[in-house]
Amino acid sequence: MNSKLSRFTGLLCAAVLFAVAGLSASNAQPADIDDAQVEPQFVAGGHYTAEVDLQAGALTLLPIDAADTVVSFERCAAPSAEPPSGVYLVSLDVEGLRLNTTHPEGAKSISDEETHRLLPCTLAGSDANAMYLPSEVLAALDAKSVGAVYLKH
Repeated sequence: MNSKLSRFTGLLCAAVLFAVAGLSASNAQPADIDDAQVEPQFVAGGHYTAEVDLQAGALTLLPIDAADTVVSFERCAAPSAEPPSGVYLVSLDVEGLRLNTTHPEGAKSISDEETHRLLPCTLAGSDANAMYLPSEVLAALDAKSVGAVYLKH
């Protein structure tokens, strides 16, 4: 029951935040929105938008306006960097996806020690600081534009 109440409270908070953000976006008009580009908003609980459970081998996408989606996977055979359990920001740069340590507001930058490239298992061993995941997991994180992920061991 607490889990459902917590999720409901998180969804309610996210809805309020979206409403407030909509009021402040004075330049955005409904006519400016292309329906083909509208996708589910991944803000489950307002904390993270996906969960990667390394022990269970499951990626769970948590959209606010659609059913949760689970992608099962087997871990890569080669060793991989495994940051501690916690919430991380997922970003995309010219080198691909990255897992970044979250910082309190006002933090100036993220150092290389606080970021891990997310690479497919086929490239295992090419970067000691990278986290290797199956390509279907990386594709799901990229396709759904996941902003924050809870990494669980």
